[in-house]
Amino acid sequence: MKSCKMKKIMLIKPPLYTDAVFDPIRTSNFLGIYYIASYLKEKNYEVKILDCVCEDIENKKIINKNVSYENFLKQKVTDLEKLEVKEFVDKYSPHSDYGVVSRTIVRTGLEDKQILEKINNFQPDLIGIAINASCNHIAAIDLAKLVKKNFPKIMIVAGGQHVTEMAEQVLRDSEQAISFAIKGDGQFVIEKLLEGKIPDSGIAFLKNSDFIDKGEFHRLEWRDFSLIDKDLLSEMKLPLNASHTFSNKGRKYLDIMLSRGCIKKCAFCMAGSKNYFFDRIDLKKLETQFKILSDLGFQELMIQDDDLLRDKENFVKALDLVKDYNFVWQNNGGIAIEDIDEKTTNEIIKRENCTSLYFPFNPRSITVNQAAVNTAKTYSSNISLLKKL
Repeated sequence: MKSCKMKKIMLIKPPLYTDAVFDPIRTSNFLGIYYIASYLKEKNYEVKILDCVCEDIENKKIINKNVSYENFLKQKVTDLEKLEVKEFVDKYSPHSDYGVVSRTIVRTGLEDKQILEKINNFQPDLIGIAINASCNHIAAIDLAKLVKKNFPKIMIVAGGQHVTEMAEQVLRDSEQAISFAIKGDGQFVIEKLLEGKIPDSGIAFLKNSDFIDKGEFHRLEWRDFSLIDKDLLSEMKLPLNASHTFSNKGRKYLDIMLSRGCIKKCAFCMAGSKNYFFDRIDLKKLETQFKILSDLGFQELMIQDDDLLRDKENFVKALDLVKDYNFVWQNNGGIAIEDIDEKTTNEIIKRENCTSLYFPFNPRSITVNQAAVNTAKTYSSNISLLKKL
């Protein structure tokens, strides 16, 4: 990699591709790219975030069939009311008797032309594409190819949970559109690339068709992260009604985390495959962030912690700050039923500012909360706390 000076960065959340029959259209702002952008701004880089979904969430199109999304939706509802169950399943199931999968895909977000126009207006030196889940893979690859075809000189990198786990697949499927796959926390990795250097870790790439994997970047602690920049927050586009969690009733909201890491090792979560340490956010730092959010008119916090009640004392102190700044809050990351207790329950209730809590009764491991029936038996007293909440 030749040394070059790059100063302008655009971080992009791709359009959303979903199954038009079965998938709800849900979106949120990816916190990771906001933390990366905020850090790079502190280092005097010019950074812009492009959220292709939230910028035009009403724009929905079927991309692999000659029918409008609106007409497809109407026909689906009509068929649901008129057809027998087997007839409906035969017509709309993506799985054929021969094992072939054929889905009807709806694309939500900005048109390609609009995306290219925004890139052209900003003229970035580097574009980072966020691929936070495997369901975003195809949309991100399509975006990378679109950008490379129209702006061949712009360096394109990709990062996120999916990229960390499937870097080679992402690189090969992009057909050289994506130069580097970022593995793990990405802010220092991107900074090195902007300086024209190849980091010692946290990156993967193809060299003469060979896959070069330098491993995952070490997990960052909260002290490494910048406060989310107020200008980026001011420019943030949000659906009026949150689509990814319980209703926010029109309040201006933000996803946020009070801690990082989890020891649960749930089979359905990427964090379960890692020995991630637990790290709670510094309360002074949290208060400074809350002041910025309050000044910008944010009213509700969507807490996304993987292990929210790991440190109950710090959690309760954070709740005091939430109350001090007049936020309401809900939990969307999930609370393990085995972690709730009488004291924490009472602390949540007495503040009267919690709108919803998410307790997933998913199979975990053979030793922890394997199934809902075992949970009810083992944690019957905790079940009663749910009723109290």
